[in-house]
Amino acid sequence: LAKRFQSSEQPFFADTYAWILYLKGDHAKAAEILDRVVRAAPEEAIFQYHLGAALFELNDRGKAKIHLAKAETLAQEKGKFEGYDAAMALLAKLQ
Repeated sequence: LAKRFQSSEQPFFADTYAWILYLKGDHAKAAEILDRVVRAAPEEAIFQYHLGAALFELNDRGKAKIHLAKAETLAQEKGKFEGYDAAMALLAKLQ
């Protein structure tokens, strides 16, 4: 059902599809889509978290840390998002 969101111009829809890919273990494809999502909506903390998590799984620790830190900053400004604790646990592993 969510596969139709793969090339959606709406970042929230594309993020949904990418996160499903992430949860199924397709971290590379998820990161590819999430990179586009973050470029479209860089001020959404959950998008930063999702991309950071995918990059973490791909062992791209430097970029993962950048996106997870951005998620933390945005959460401090706008409030916590679903998955905040998981994002901060990943970020702590990179410190």
